[in-house]
Amino acid sequence: DFVLAHAQTAGKGAGGTTWLAAPGKNITGTLICCPSFQSPNLLVSLNKRVSLCLFFALQNRVPHPELLKVKWPNDLYYADQKL
Repeated sequence: DFVLAHAQTAGKGAGGTTWLAAPGKNITGTLICCPSFQSPNLLVSLNKRVSLCLFFALQNRVPHPELLKVKWPNDLYYADQKL
């Protein structure tokens, strides 16, 4: 399942950082995945695989694919802007 959010008002990231997303300006949401395995190592691997899948899916859809980057474990950037 994917829960789409119209805006982000209290996002929390690594190291206690916060972020906001203005209404109607971004695609924000949460992908809910309930794998049958519970191993932390497998969950980290799943997170990285999802990041790579999104990276490869976007490569053919952006004007300058060389500007697309992954900041591990799950941040995608295009032209130094977080997607």
